Amino acid sequence: MSWALLALCLIIPAIILSLPVKISIGAFYWDSYLYLDAQNRIASGQIPNVDFFPPVGALGYYLFYWVRLLLPDSQPMLAASWSIALVSVPLMAVVTWDSLKTNAVSALLVAMGFAFFTIIPFNTTEYYTYPGFDGFAIYNRQGSQLIYIVAAALLFMRNTWIQGLVVGLAMTILFSIKITAFLAAGLLCAYALLAGRISILSTILAGIIFAVILAVTEFSTGIISAYIGNILELVASNEEGLTGRLLQGAARTFGVGAPAALAGLLLLFAAKWQRLDHPSIWLFAAIVAGIFFESQNTGGQEVIFIIPVVIYAMLIVLRSQASPALVGILLTLGAATALPPIVQTTQHSMRAVASSLKNQVPLEHKNLKSMGDIMVRIFLIEREVELREHWLKYPDAMMHYAELGQ
Repeated sequence: MSWALLALCLIIPAIILSLPVKISIGAFYWDSYLYLDAQNRIASGQIPNVDFFPPVGALGYYLFYWVRLLLPDSQPMLAASWSIALVSVPLMAVVTWDSLKTNAVSALLVAMGFAFFTIIPFNTTEYYTYPGFDGFAIYNRQGSQLIYIVAAALLFMRNTWIQGLVVGLAMTILFSIKITAFLAAGLLCAYALLAGRISILSTILAGIIFAVILAVTEFSTGIISAYIGNILELVASNEEGLTGRLLQGAARTFGVGAPAALAGLLLLFAAKWQRLDHPSIWLFAAIVAGIFFESQNTGGQEVIFIIPVVIYAMLIVLRSQASPALVGILLTLGAATALPPIVQTTQHSMRAVASSLKNQVPLEHKNLKSMGDIMVRIFLIEREVELREHWLKYPDAMMHYAELGQ
């Protein structure tokens, strides 16, 4: 079953990207434009971070570029969202393969969560009244999915060498996608090292993999130093204080963080300590990592990487000597932590699909190519026609506003 779910993460996107799909455009579509711009620049020989200034790392653009080379007529927003599966699914497959040796149930549950958020290219939170596909926060969704893999690898993998390989590759990809996602995952890795969930040998191997890949990339392209320079420029131009951003991140993740924190507090008394390793601290670490990551974001699949932590903690609860009442409360809190992102994303996606079927029509265009593979609401088309006819009746006023715009 786990392998079937991971296979669907590649099969479903491949089928949909091969079809002439048009999606209902949401309120924000800017990330999709950035991907298309980067695709054109890469095709002309330019290098991200070196020849142009993207807001994040270069790898996401190259993944998108490769997908579009293979499927040039694919819907660009969907191609951008699903391109991360080229690297995330193989890593998750290795995590699943190693985890199945110890606990098939946990491996299946973790694979189910990963497959859900990989296949459905939507944010957990809606920011606009009218439903539509999320053409923004694509980097954030990809970052959350990769942190999910890191959390699963730290908690469920047992082979030292393979764990080090997966963590090293995942952290390298995170660094190359979005630096704040890399830092959030780094917090989980730091606690895993202190708690003995990842060995010194695995850590060294992961560090070597990370350093070698970045060194080869730097010496061959100069991307890494340029990327770090871009990050420093962004940090210097950030006018907002960290405290306010952290409060914003805490508010946006409250629906997940509150029940997770309550579960963590109760777990302090329900689960046994093994040195520094304890499920309650894992929950707190995931909450902190989630708040930090989301404090730097606008939209995304918020704190979905807490799901492997919840699965790990609840399995410990079921094996504990706690009273039936406490076990019931903890399982309820675990469900209250894991289900909101799933329910919200499901509702969000179903609204967008239903809206596309009900009151939207394909956009008519001549020059947009695949960027125009979208559906628009009928009343917006009618409004555009009325406005055009109105201004054509008053050519002098139209010329006046054109001059003001210049």
